[in-house]
Amino acid sequence: MRKNIFALVAFTALTLVGCKSEADDGVGEKPRSSTETNFFFRNGATHTIHMQEKEIRTVTIDGATDNFTYEAPTGYLSVSKSTDPSPSLVIEAEDGSTGSHDIRITDKTADGVGITATLTVIVGERDRGWKGNTFTIENIDGDKTTKDAKDYVDIEVPEGFTYDASTLKPDGAGERVTIKQTGTLLKVTAKNHYDETTPITFRLTKANAEDRVVTIKRVTKFWSTNNNGTVLAGLSSNVYVTQRSFDMLQNPPKVPYTVKTVTYGYYDPNVSPNGFELYRNPIITKIDLNNVEDIGSFAFYNSQNLVTVVADKVKYIDNGAFAGTKIKRINLPEIERISGNSSYYSFPTTLQSITMGTKVKSLDSYLFLKELREVRIASTTPGAISMSSQVMQEGNNTTLYVPSAYVNDWKLKFPWVEQTFKGGIKGM
Repeated sequence: MRKNIFALVAFTALTLVGCKSEADDGVGEKPRSSTETNFFFRNGATHTIHMQEKEIRTVTIDGATDNFTYEAPTGYLSVSKSTDPSPSLVIEAEDGSTGSHDIRITDKTADGVGITATLTVIVGERDRGWKGNTFTIENIDGDKTTKDAKDYVDIEVPEGFTYDASTLKPDGAGERVTIKQTGTLLKVTAKNHYDETTPITFRLTKANAEDRVVTIKRVTKFWSTNNNGTVLAGLSSNVYVTQRSFDMLQNPPKVPYTVKTVTYGYYDPNVSPNGFELYRNPIITKIDLNNVEDIGSFAFYNSQNLVTVVADKVKYIDNGAFAGTKIKRINLPEIERISGNSSYYSFPTTLQSITMGTKVKSLDSYLFLKELREVRIASTTPGAISMSSQVMQEGNNTTLYVPSAYVNDWKLKFPWVEQTFKGGIKGM
């Protein structure tokens, strides 16, 4: 009897295991997950997604044919259909569309049977930047250092509120920003650099309502440009940009994204800088050249406190460009040509190490002074390089490092290399 009971239990367990499966949709197809970007479309199906005002999202209608149709509520959602690469809806939640909205989707099976499903879109209020009665601007990028950067911040003004210019603080803040209200939109634009410990503040007022307060912690505006923003000419101001402005930054300030060239400077002592120029400017301590490709002759000549230069995109450096600075190391991954001058070497006595990438084509005479310890060049094609035997100053102990497998190729191309670089040529 005990054996029969055990056999019955075992049979039941096996039967249950054998029958275990996830539910299908009635036609033998296993359901797939619906997500915030995917709706598994089947007759009578419903699914809910969540969006914010002004958000745009593409939702795949998984299982629909290219012939599916839809009905969407007007005035809340802007909806369009797409079939490339698969059936989908492109949904944009309009401003003021907070709440729940249904999109009815209709299609037909292969045998012509109509099927419908509902996609519910719950729209939440988007973040307009206000935290209670306060709007905080961490920084206005007056230099527009990224591709899509703006030198202003737009603020949506709550209904009925207006900007009160008399509340702009501290004194002189009007020299740092301009503020203009048009309807319910307030534009705060960078005018001059501001990095003081006291934030700039102003108020929006409305009768019988608590003031709204806008706080600006920083305005970044270091640089001035010419030629529609393609040429870096100097500092944006010699009053509002100070050496402290540079020293406060952990990373060097980037020049505008659009800048491709740094203008030439003057070595002639009879030419007096006015405090704005890059050359002979004691204020500049560090700079990120961002997308700059060409640095003109004497561009930073005798800017004696310039220590750090980020030059990741630079292709060309003309004679005397960094003479008289305090640069110790520089990395030039994209460099193609460096030009020299018998009276003014291109780099300063403080330079200890220079690294160049694989694209080097021309290294002129009188580039490096004898204090330089190492030159690193990643090129594996020395035959494509023109390099002067006078690239180094006499009396140096500089070592040239090149890819280890190509040391002999370098020696064959430049048989004088070990006489010019007294530290020899070595692999890296």
